[in-house]
Amino acid sequence: FISWKGNIKNTDTTHSTRAAEALKVLGSQTMQGSAAGMTDMMALVQNPNTQWIATVTYHFNANGTQIPTLASLQILPGETRVLGVFDYQGSLSSADFAIDRIDWAHIDRHSVGDSVAFMKEHYQFKVSNEKYDNAESVLTTDRVTFDIKNESPYGYFEAGLDVVLTLNGSVVGVEQVTVAPIA
Repeated sequence: FISWKGNIKNTDTTHSTRAAEALKVLGSQTMQGSAAGMTDMMALVQNPNTQWIATVTYHFNANGTQIPTLASLQILPGETRVLGVFDYQGSLSSADFAIDRIDWAHIDRHSVGDSVAFMKEHYQFKVSNEKYDNAESVLTTDRVTFDIKNESPYGYFEAGLDVVLTLNGSVVGVEQVTVAPIA
């Protein structure tokens, strides 16, 4: 990998064939967190590049103030990720997503020819039997369950997942979880 430190967009046109394209923020949203008085904030961000990994440092602003939680996350080539702050102590009706910094790492084509195809081959997880159980049933809290199967020829001890709960096409909950072990 070749690391390159930069802002949201590389404006160097002298090497435009090697420059990373800007990340695409597809939307952001604020919703009630897992308990009363808690807020979840999320943004969907896409990396349109095929040979650049983006490490994004970000935060959210609410009522003119920066939420004191600063986070960082990698977005692989061609990937769309949920960037969020979850269970923030406080009730917020809205918050603005802000990118503070992007560190770019270039994938050498001699090492990995087609990085998007490489990831599709390596990350073949099949999710099935998704189920949402509401706390109004016999549970004391809401619960989401699912099965996950690794269908690639590669072994993984664990996987980080963005679990997005939707209702009638609208996002109503988000959680980032680590699943282990994977069958």
